[in-house]
Amino acid sequence: MNGQRIAAIVQKDLIDAIRTPRLLLIIITPLIVALFINIVFGNKLTINIGIYAPDSTQIAAILEQVDLVRVILFEDKNLLQSAIRNKSITTGIILPQEFDTLLLSQNTPHVEILLADNSQESKLGLSLFQQAIQQLVPKSLPVELTITTLDSEQSPNNDLRGTLSIDQYAIVLWLVMGIVGNSVMLVPSLIVEERERQTLDALLLSPATFAEIIAAKAAVGVCYSLIGSAVILAMQRVNITQTLLIIMLVLLGSFTLSLIGVMIGVLSNNIQTLNSYGNVFVFILMFPSLAGMIGNNPILSYTRFLPTYSLTQGISQILTKNFHNTITNSIIIAIQTLLIFSLVIFVLHRQRLR
Repeated sequence: MNGQRIAAIVQKDLIDAIRTPRLLLIIITPLIVALFINIVFGNKLTINIGIYAPDSTQIAAILEQVDLVRVILFEDKNLLQSAIRNKSITTGIILPQEFDTLLLSQNTPHVEILLADNSQESKLGLSLFQQAIQQLVPKSLPVELTITTLDSEQSPNNDLRGTLSIDQYAIVLWLVMGIVGNSVMLVPSLIVEERERQTLDALLLSPATFAEIIAAKAAVGVCYSLIGSAVILAMQRVNITQTLLIIMLVLLGSFTLSLIGVMIGVLSNNIQTLNSYGNVFVFILMFPSLAGMIGNNPILSYTRFLPTYSLTQGISQILTKNFHNTITNSIIIAIQTLLIFSLVIFVLHRQRLR
């Protein structure tokens, strides 16, 4: 492939994208959303802690003083367990009779802790409870804890969020949103606009090969995806090592998705057709990331063939410092890239023969 021809096409399309208001909106929308949420909510996390206590306890009052903690008192242990299973409560605390009296008299009361899952919210709720006890009895932790995780089976195939909290997973969601937007909406829009300006046929008849044209168009989506991802990661203050690894994964994933965008653009005769195709593809490609917010979701097992599944899982693994498993997702995305690249060349060749 000729690098100069590719660079010329990329340069032209990069400029065209920011000159067109509709295309510029596609580029900046994820950044605006991320910035707005970051300003309004920051990295805040709400922990719902449920407490069952046969009598009054100071623990509830201490926990309520913690910023962004919501304490709910239950009169029945079964209701608390049900709330934990429904995940409306992340951490459940079952206290014995006269808990405060036992604690202050240096006895060792038994406390049952129920965690909704292995997420950071649940573990943080447990940590806050332990800190509350230390406020009452600073010298030690004079309690006997029985910890039960109700949803302890976190299958890696069905759980994209892993141990990330909701606010941490939002970073993944914004990144994927930006990549999908730039790849599946921006890239095909550039192609359709060339068709409407009647410059696409001239490009196909130029000395540039199919592979060079495809690579150049996809590179535009990659460039804007990398810029957007870098801005989002900087706003969220992700450390430099994780940022570099995520950028490498974004580079690979955005190229794969941009190839899909090229194919959509080639198959779309006008903007109306593109919007129809594009909206469907955006929904399909965003589905794994959106469904991943729920946590362990069996539906996700049916989306493993999508590039965004591996991309979402890979970014989540980097944020949880599970770097080893990220290699597997990178290999999967690389294989998908080769397959999609071959498919796009075939589609483009057929388009030229028409």
